[in-house]
Amino acid sequence: MRRLPALIWAVLLAGTLSACVTARQHEELQAQHRELKQSLQTQKRLLDDAKKDHLAVVARLRQQLSEAQNDLRNKTTEFDKLWEKYTDTQQKHKIASDELSRSAANSLALIEEKKQLNAAIIELQGTISTLRDTVKDLQDQLDEAAPLEPQPGDQPSEVPR
Repeated sequence: MRRLPALIWAVLLAGTLSACVTARQHEELQAQHRELKQSLQTQKRLLDDAKKDHLAVVARLRQQLSEAQNDLRNKTTEFDKLWEKYTDTQQKHKIASDELSRSAANSLALIEEKKQLNAAIIELQGTISTLRDTVKDLQDQLDEAAPLEPQPGDQPSEVPR
């Protein structure tokens, strides 16, 4: 039994000796620690730079979004004004078109009336020509039936021709 505590002490001593780090290993571990610390600082700087870049991009994108929203509002207002102008113009066009249709109908009626008047004028001209011929024939007949010389006390009569 006395050997048991000695064995435990031997195992503990062996474990301690195996757990001990040599000076060379210690330097290597410190070098690795420095490299890791430097790498960590580099990564932190890169992360900080990335955050700054991210914030700058976000700010630029927000500015662009704000400008795009303003442009959209302006374009929407402009569109609304143009749409209102379009509907007004369309309404005026309909009114003008209706008026033009009425005017065209009136013009067609006047053209038809003019045709009828021209036909009536031509018919009246024919009637007048016929009446003139009749008056001339009657005048000729009257001249033939009348004495050749006028009698005293007779006044010459004029017949329109």
